[in-house]
Amino acid sequence: MGYTRQGVAIGIELLALLALQRDRLLQFLAWIGLAATFHATALSMLVLPISSLGQRFGRLSGLVSIAFLIGTGYGLLRAFLVSSIETYQTVYLEAEYQSQGAIIRVILVLLPALIFLWNRRQFPVSPSQGSIYTLMAWLAVAASIGLVVSPSSTAVDRVALYLLPLQIVVGSHLPLIRWQGLGPGTWRQLLVLSSFALLSIWLLFAANSAAWLPYYNLLFEF
Repeated sequence: MGYTRQGVAIGIELLALLALQRDRLLQFLAWIGLAATFHATALSMLVLPISSLGQRFGRLSGLVSIAFLIGTGYGLLRAFLVSSIETYQTVYLEAEYQSQGAIIRVILVLLPALIFLWNRRQFPVSPSQGSIYTLMAWLAVAASIGLVVSPSSTAVDRVALYLLPLQIVVGSHLPLIRWQGLGPGTWRQLLVLSSFALLSIWLLFAANSAAWLPYYNLLFEF
C-alpha cells in the first residue's frame, strides 16, 4: 500500500502547491498536513515556502508568517514523523533498502529540472511560481546526488516522488517557449512519444511488470 498511499499524498501536494502559489500559507500547511496522514514523507515539502522567504523579510506580516511556518512545521513533524524516525532509520538506512526504479524516477524529475533551470526566464510563470519551481528543481539536483551518497536509494526515491509536478510544469510549457527552435507541434509529438515509450518499456521489461500482464482494458473487451 506504500505507493498507493503516497500517490494520494502527491495528489494532495498539488493542491498545496496551488495554495502556495497564491501566497496562502495556512492552506498550504493544511494540505501538507492532510497529505502526511497518508504518507509522512509529504512533510519534506515543508521546505517549499523557503522559496518566498526573501520576499517576506522586512515586513511584520512576513515575520509573523515565518514564525507561523516554523511553529506549524515543528508541530507537524512532531505529530507524524518523530515517532517513526527509528523505524525509517532501521528500514531505509541501516537495512540499506533499495528501489530498482529509483534511478529512473529521479532522472525523470532531473531532466525537467535542468531544462527549467537552464531556461527559467523563458517560462511564462509568475514570480511566485518561478521561485517555487526553481527550489523544486534544485531539490531534484540534490536528489540525484543523494542517490550516489545515500545508503538507501528507496529513501531518496520516496522524497523525489514529490518533485513529479516539475514534469507537469515543464512538459506543459515546452510547446510555448519554442525551446531549441522546435515548434509547439513538434514538442507535443515528442512529449506524447516519450511518455508512450517510457510506459511501454516499463510494461515490457520491468522486473515486476508481470503483475500487470495480461493487461486488461475495457475497450479491448468488446
